[in-house]
Amino acid sequence: MGMSAITSTACAEAPQQRPAVARVLGLIACLLAVLASPPAKAEPGAEPGAEPGAEPDPCAPDVEEHGSATASFRPHRTAFEVCPVSEERYLQVIRDWLQARPADAPPLTSLSLGRAESFPWISRYLSDTALRRPEWARGVARGSSGEHNRFVAGLLSEPELLQRLDRPFDGSAYGVVGVSVEKVLIGKASEHASTPAPASSRVPFDAQVWLRLAPRRPLGPSRGAASQIAAAA
Repeated sequence: MGMSAITSTACAEAPQQRPAVARVLGLIACLLAVLASPPAKAEPGAEPGAEPGAEPDPCAPDVEEHGSATASFRPHRTAFEVCPVSEERYLQVIRDWLQARPADAPPLTSLSLGRAESFPWISRYLSDTALRRPEWARGVARGSSGEHNRFVAGLLSEPELLQRLDRPFDGSAYGVVGVSVEKVLIGKASEHASTPAPASSRVPFDAQVWLRLAPRRPLGPSRGAASQIAAAA
C-alpha cells in the first residue's frame, strides 16, 4: 500500500475518534499530508505525460537502428496497427532520433521508411506526380515491376520531394541524396490522386521506400547544403 493510501485511510478513521475541534485540525493535517505525498510513478515504457497505468500509445513512431549502417522508421508499435504519419510527425521523430544518437554511433547509409502509404503526403505526391507525367500513361503504367520501381524511385528522388525528406536531417551529419524503392503498388487514380482523372487511369500509390544517406560536408563560403550532399555522394 502506498503512502497516499495509508494517509487517506488514517484520515478517514481519525474523525470518529476525536472531539470536534481536534477532528477539524486532524482533517486539515491529513489533507496537507495527502497533498504533499509524491505522485505515483508511471509504468515502465509508458509515454511521457501519460496517466499512470495507461496503455502505451500504439501509434508512437520511432526509429530503430540495426547495429549497422541502416535504420528503420517504425510508424507503429506492432504490425497490426494502422498509423498514418504526417509530415510534421516525420520531421519531429527523425530530428529527435538524430539528436539522441551517440557521437560514436555507426555511420549511416540508409533509412527504411517502410510503406509509402503510411506517409499520406508521400503517397499523394507519388500519385499526383505520376498522373502529370505523360510517359507514365504512355507505357510505364503497363510495364514490368522493374520499370515501375525505376519510375517511382525517380519521382521520389526529384528535388521537390527530396528537399522535404531531407528537412529533418538539416544541421546533422547526414543528408538524403536519393530514394530507392521496390514492390510498387498501382491503383485507381480516382482513389489515390487529388486531381480528377479518367475512370480508367491508374497510378502508383505505394512502395517499400528507403532513403539513401550520405555525409554532409562542412559549409564552405559559397556552397549550399544541397551541393555539399551531392558532392559527398
